[in-house]
Amino acid sequence: QYGLYDWTPPEDKFPSVYDTDTAACYELNRQAAFWGDRFGDREGAEEFRRHAAELKAAHNRTYRLGNGAWGSDTLTSLALPLYFEGLCVEEERQARLEKLVETLRARNHGAWFGGYGGKWVPRVLAENGYIDDAWTLVTQKEFPGWGFWAANGATTIHERCVKDGRDGSLNHVMFADPSAWAYKYIAGIRIVKPGFAEVLLKPGFPKALNDFAATRQITGKGELVSAWRRKGGAIE
Repeated sequence: QYGLYDWTPPEDKFPSVYDTDTAACYELNRQAAFWGDRFGDREGAEEFRRHAAELKAAHNRTYRLGNGAWGSDTLTSLALPLYFEGLCVEEERQARLEKLVETLRARNHGAWFGGYGGKWVPRVLAENGYIDDAWTLVTQKEFPGWGFWAANGATTIHERCVKDGRDGSLNHVMFADPSAWAYKYIAGIRIVKPGFAEVLLKPGFPKALNDFAATRQITGKGELVSAWRRKGGAIE
């Protein structure tokens, strides 16, 4: 039985590659338009913006099912339009977010997704005020999940999460995003301007993390430290 998995989990209906890849293509065009504007290529930027708009329309036409439902309604499929800026129809954003949280809780915060979901789901939850659900997802020790690996002796990220034994590569960076996620959503280090020229500290405080969190990062501007702890019912 598979949870975190590189290909299609046998127990779950995985979102179509057309769903995930069209969204990724939309994002590439959106970013290209941004940089075209930044470097003065107005004509190129407009072309990429047009492509992005076409991809967004096609994506919503195909996978938007109404009332928060999206695609195959898996965790990955629900998180996808919320992760990419501007892809989700704004009036349906809250319904889709609630459906994602409801689906995750119904599955006991198990990591029932592949590589895309391993990045998108925890980030979407934390970004939209569900830091407790995101923390539970990342740390819970039941199958499947990162905590399950750790509780069963893993000291590296594996390629697949299986109930019995080990499968695939035992040093697989594909599911390693929780480390970057913790820097951004637990320590709260948000890079506002490139090269750490400007940084916003906006830490998250999941209730289950009841002692402290501390990070340090060496940047081109010097050492950056973010640390907090619970003391007397308050945060220091």
